[in-house]
Amino acid sequence: MRVTKSFTIAEDGPDILVSQGATVEFSLTGTFAGTLVLEQFEGGGWRPLNTVLGPVSGTIVVVADPGETHARLRWRAAQMSSGTAVTVLTATAMQIDGVVFPLVASLLGINPADLLNQYFAAGINVNNPTFAAAPRIWVPARGTIRAIYMSVWVGGTIGSGEPAQVNLRINDSTVIPLFSDLVHNSAGRTQQLIATELGIPVRGGDFLTMHIVYPTFVTNPTFCSYDATIVVEKAAFA
Repeated sequence: MRVTKSFTIAEDGPDILVSQGATVEFSLTGTFAGTLVLEQFEGGGWRPLNTVLGPVSGTIVVVADPGETHARLRWRAAQMSSGTAVTVLTATAMQIDGVVFPLVASLLGINPADLLNQYFAAGINVNNPTFAAAPRIWVPARGTIRAIYMSVWVGGTIGSGEPAQVNLRINDSTVIPLFSDLVHNSAGRTQQLIATELGIPVRGGDFLTMHIVYPTFVTNPTFCSYDATIVVEKAAFA
């Protein structure tokens, strides 16, 4: 998984979700005057790992909170006086040693509305902001979500470039942000999004739902289709 962000003002960047023990490459480039902070979410808040004033690169090994299987990292522009700072966070390719099973979700021919919450799962379209009415993917056995792959197809009007947020919902109680850069500004299969190095535990009988939060568009796209594959590594004794 790779997350990039260009900063021109002081603001928070998008975070990356990685599993315990994963290696993350980080970099900061550009010509700018400002202070950038590499942070990890711990104990209910963001903790600084590295505070820098100029270009830098390196790697870190993720150490999650006790009892947690994954952690979140992000760049934050604490102060920007001028220029553009370009940041990158890249998780290493995942390694899976056990048996995996894919869970597939799809959504066909939707016309995204401004600020709509769109939910989708196993081939049932629900254009409704009420999550109780949303479709579900049922998890057949205990395991760990290791990766999620998603793509979008724009078959009608090409939209403007405002990004949408994509989340994974588990049992209508846990919301896990996945992607903050889903766009609809070109025709055909416009984008492929990949989240690897995940370590999200699930049990047999849990249900999953993909969740898109649309922005306010200048030009709304039409006839949009989505697919997502959730890769679960089956536990040894499920």
